[in-house]
Amino acid sequence: MNPAPLVWSVLLTLQWDAALCATIPACPDIPEVGNATYEELERHDASPYMRVRYICNEGYYLEGSHEIACVDAEQGRQWHPEPPACHGFKNCEDIGDIPNGFVTGDEACCKPGDKLGFVCENDVTHQLVGASELTCLNNGSWDHPAPQCLGRNCSSPGTPPRGDVDYYKDGVLYYGDCCKHGVEARFTCDEEYDLVGQESITCQNREWSAPRPRCKPKAVEVCEDLVVPNSVVRADKSGGDYFVPDDEALVHCNHGYRLNGTDFLVCNEDGTWSDPVPSCVEYNCTRVDFGPHIIVEEFVNSNVTEFPVDSRVYPKCEEGYMLKG
Repeated sequence: MNPAPLVWSVLLTLQWDAALCATIPACPDIPEVGNATYEELERHDASPYMRVRYICNEGYYLEGSHEIACVDAEQGRQWHPEPPACHGFKNCEDIGDIPNGFVTGDEACCKPGDKLGFVCENDVTHQLVGASELTCLNNGSWDHPAPQCLGRNCSSPGTPPRGDVDYYKDGVLYYGDCCKHGVEARFTCDEEYDLVGQESITCQNREWSAPRPRCKPKAVEVCEDLVVPNSVVRADKSGGDYFVPDDEALVHCNHGYRLNGTDFLVCNEDGTWSDPVPSCVEYNCTRVDFGPHIIVEEFVNSNVTEFPVDSRVYPKCEEGYMLKG
């Protein structure tokens, strides 16, 4: 007798943990923008939420983002970025002709988008400095400041101490007003001095092609120039542009600075100074303790320990106390 077959029964229970479909949270009402219309853009899988594009009415320009979208935020759904604004177009101020120059461009100036060009009356004597073309922006301002027609002449380079200067134009000795564009300045030094720098410099568009040269004594050692930041150096240079032996210099620091070193120096025979060149360092007041029951607002929540000269603090007493002094 064969045994009865063993029968197994399996019970399967299926249950969803949550709903498969959820409702997308609602977006706030579409923000209204004055003087504008909007259109809802097509949604797509990557961004199932609403997107809106704004279009300004005729005669208005948009400031901000053209598009905003409804996005997730801690407070729920909200629009991002901030809605734009539509402003009315503004005309720009008519600049008109500029000194030593004139304007070209739109005759019916000056609406947004209009352009003005600028030209100097004489390119030989004047140079246009700034933008040669300006555009009127929607907000009523120009995209650049008005340019200028500035003379190409240079300021006088001066005559070097213990030397002389002559001016030439097109290679010919020139006796006119100094110093027109293209004028050449030629320098010489007295017999006992050597010229240091370029013997000849030329005026080019309000600037000299090189610094004015100097005349250096031949027979003696010279001391280096005294350069002390934040100070005034009082001295007479017997060697023209140079300190020579026995020349004296006095250094005075500007207000708010104190001298670190000696203020009086003498140029030695070997071309060195009698003392190291001093420096002017900022003079600060140190933080002080005004005593008990006194509050100084400037010290509260501050780790500053030094204050520049002319700084002010205002001590006051705690409640229940009276300040004396």
